[in-house]
Amino acid sequence: MAEDRYCRLSWDLQFVCACHIHNCSLIDRCPQCGRYLQWMRPFLQHCNCGLAWRKILPNEHASNAANVRLASIFQQKIRPANSSFIPLDSFEATLSELSVDAISKLIWIFGFKEQTNSRIGPGQSQQMLRTEQASICIERGYFRLKAFSCAVASDRPCTTLDSINLAGLKAFVRDADSISDIRFAQWLSREITRQSAGKHNFGSSGQRQLYLF
Repeated sequence: MAEDRYCRLSWDLQFVCACHIHNCSLIDRCPQCGRYLQWMRPFLQHCNCGLAWRKILPNEHASNAANVRLASIFQQKIRPANSSFIPLDSFEATLSELSVDAISKLIWIFGFKEQTNSRIGPGQSQQMLRTEQASICIERGYFRLKAFSCAVASDRPCTTLDSINLAGLKAFVRDADSISDIRFAQWLSREITRQSAGKHNFGSSGQRQLYLF
């Protein structure tokens, strides 16, 4: 804020919870009064209670932290000309080829559940997560999806299948509607069916596009 004097477009995305330039957490509520921040507010650089944002000590992360890496990927998708994003590995390269919608859904699908029968926060799966909850979801979702990809690549059994939001995954496979998203959905469906020995079968992807015609 002090450097650019504007709010970045990527900050509107639920799963952008860190600054990819300064490697620190974003906040959605004032640490002094505890009120959640609103876009429509009288002051840009301080809270209604008077706390100036420059007085807040940032919560810093390593440059390879999941929330920083995901913020970099989203920035590259939204503003490719202004992005210096370089994938750290083949997993990130694959992820960066997907649409913003697909990446967001995958982070939710793989990170929403803490365990088989528990999930982040109250309410239904359609709820908007607060930044703190979304950060937890990113941490889980990013590494679970990466672990699944690595297990498939090395032909090892995956141990995270019980923690996946299967209903969300089925919808993701069904509704994929770009070439890169459809290909990834087909791969994901095929490998989860194989890993679960046929227990989970998600059918074909891209069906919504066929219905349009």
